[in-house]
Amino acid sequence: CDGSSQSTCNRSPTNTCLLAGHNDFHGGILGDALSGWLMFRLNNVKEGVVLARLDTTVQPNSNTKTEGWNEVNQGNGGNRERHLSIPADFEFDYAINGKVTTLLRSEFIAFGSDIVDGMTLFPLLLDESMSEQVDEDGEGRVVNVAIRIRSTQGRAATILVSHLYYA
Repeated sequence: CDGSSQSTCNRSPTNTCLLAGHNDFHGGILGDALSGWLMFRLNNVKEGVVLARLDTTVQPNSNTKTEGWNEVNQGNGGNRERHLSIPADFEFDYAINGKVTTLLRSEFIAFGSDIVDGMTLFPLLLDESMSEQVDEDGEGRVVNVAIRIRSTQGRAATILVSHLYYA
């Protein structure tokens, strides 16, 4: 517990160790195969780099927002061993400015780079030519990023987006 506004110490009535005093909270945006697209608008991207920190070790069925759903968007349109919790039919889609790329399970696993234990980064955009497209005011480009996962496992296929890094 560092006292910051983002600090969460997991001190709740169900916690069996209320005196642990350490911050072990892993926050982020939780989604599953029923959540649909998660979209970001990144302003002032100058170097053409977008990296996502994704966690696929989240407990299945932990996304309470899709509890009771049986189709994507409820029909309204639109760890080191991380691969063990990814269903066999898992597909990861990401879009950069509308161009969609789909990775099958094995491709997704190979796509991520383990930086340190528990931190895997996925390079959604690596475009060196964007550094030459900075305007005269030094402003970079707007990059629209969207991600989703697909699986017949529905709520059991879960992912946590904790960070998006860009330059």
